[in-house]
Amino acid sequence: MSILKTTLIAAIGMIAFAQHVEAQNCSDLYKQANALRKAKSYEQAINYYQRAKSCDSYLTNDCNKWIAWCRKQLPKIEVSKQVVTIPYQGGDASVGITANRNWQVEGETPWCKPLKSDDLNKLIVQCRTANDSIRNKTQTLTVKVGDIYTRRAGRTS
Repeated sequence: MSILKTTLIAAIGMIAFAQHVEAQNCSDLYKQANALRKAKSYEQAINYYQRAKSCDSYLTNDCNKWIAWCRKQLPKIEVSKQVVTIPYQGGDASVGITANRNWQVEGETPWCKPLKSDDLNKLIVQCRTANDSIRNKTQTLTVKVGDIYTRRAGRTS
C-alpha cells in the first residue's frame, strides 16, 4: 500500500511540475514579447504575444491589447493610382500618398522625375521632355515607408 501511495504522490508532483514549467514558458514568451515591443520589433513582438496567449488564457486580454498597439506602429502606405499616363508632349501628374511615416520615392530618370508636394500627401510625377520616339517610355517609381514599398509606373506616350 505504501508503494502505491508513494507512486501516486510522485505522479501528482510530476503533473504539478509540468504545469509550473508550462506557465513559466508562457510567462517567458510574454516577457520576450514585451522586450521586443520596447525594442520596436513590432512584428516579432506580435508573434510572441500570439504564442503567449495561446498557451495561457489568462494572458489573452493583455496580449490582444499589445497586439493591436503593435499593429498600429507598423509602417503603412497607400497610393491613389497604379499607373500614371502623361501625353507624349510631356507634362505632370499627381498621385495621392497616404502614409503613417515619412516616405521616400526612387526612380528618377533624365526625362521623368518624382517630386514630393509641399503638403507631403502627393507625389508629383514630372515628365517634361517630349517623347520623340515611336516607342512608349515607361518609368517605374518606388514609394517607400521604412522596409515596405509599393511600385507605381509613370508613362509618356
